[in-house]
Amino acid sequence: MGVPFEALLPGVIIMGLMGITGAGMSTIRAMQNGGKRGRHSVDQWDRVSKASTFIMAGADADLTVV
Repeated sequence: MGVPFEALLPGVIIMGLMGITGAGMSTIRAMQNGGKRGRHSVDQWDRVSKASTFIMAGADADLTVV
């Protein structure tokens, strides 16, 4: 005795919409952050480094170490 597929459709729709919403929010956050992904676990070193870059460059520069 199987489960009718009509019983699974609401779950699939909800999961799909949650995935689309998550991808959309991730895209919007990246666009607001200059195309870069958001940073997690920013510690004191990162904050001081960003502050010194701001002081030296005079703006929120997009400096990266290669």
